[in-house]
Amino acid sequence: MNRRGVLAGVVTTALAGCLQSESADPPATTDDELEPEPVDDAEGASDDPETTESDPDPTEPDRPTHTVSVATVDAVPEEYDLVIDVDLLIEGIGPEETARVAVTTTNAGDERLLSVEEGQCSLFDRADGVSVDGGLVLKREAVADPDGRDGERWTRDVDPDEPRAYDGYGCAGREFSADESITNVYAVWDDYRTAGYLEAGTYRFENEVAVATDERNVRDDPDATFVWGFELEVRPVEDDDSTKEGNETGDQ
Repeated sequence: MNRRGVLAGVVTTALAGCLQSESADPPATTDDELEPEPVDDAEGASDDPETTESDPDPTEPDRPTHTVSVATVDAVPEEYDLVIDVDLLIEGIGPEETARVAVTTTNAGDERLLSVEEGQCSLFDRADGVSVDGGLVLKREAVADPDGRDGERWTRDVDPDEPRAYDGYGCAGREFSADESITNVYAVWDDYRTAGYLEAGTYRFENEVAVATDERNVRDDPDATFVWGFELEVRPVEDDDSTKEGNETGDQ
């Protein structure tokens, strides 16, 4: 037996096996093995700083410091065939918004002239918008300029001793058809000429209403007149902490 030939065959076979093992392709990788492991939001994700619970809600309404309510409304005597209503459109007074009152006048009789008009010659225009004893002012929205107020307070940013000043224009009255109505909206302001700010209490507004049956200046030559008015009540909004403290004191 040729021993040298047998050994040569064995070595050749072994080398061929090693070369084949090194050149073989690596085993295929499945898609499942390539996908990253899911991350738990509670551990791996961070909250958006713009939407955290500690940030204020931009849609939160203006927090009022005072509230306004309609206390009384005069009844118009029946012989005048008029209806005057008062509606509270906004009751809260806060840094960004003040209370608003709507006064609607309806002619329940035949066509005639009334001293009640819209806009500049409305029932509570100019000096007629100041409450009877001062302290509160009704302003037409056209002249209720928030830029002229004292910071976040609804009062004029002027010296209390400065006289009131108004635009000068004449008012002759307005013709109303049967069952016709007009509405004037007023913003509620503090009276800069009185001490304090939106002091709690009841404030009366009143004015003379003139009636005429034919065409003429109803304010200068009316057929009849009467005084009509209403009252607003102003109250401060109690702070939540002081309210809670008061309740705890009362429970003891």
